[in-house]
Amino acid sequence: EPSPSRTQTHRTEPEPNLYSPNPKPNLNNEIELELELELAEPEGSGSVHA
Repeated sequence: EPSPSRTQTHRTEPEPNLYSPNPKPNLNNEIELELELELAEPEGSGSVHA
């Protein structure tokens, strides 16, 4: 039983890790743009979040 539980845990970890690298660059770019917009225009942050 301990073996399958470990396998499930490992399987659960690699799945998000594999899916993360792809969306991460896009999310990072969007976050960077949002941060830049927020720093440049504090009021713009409201529209960005909205």
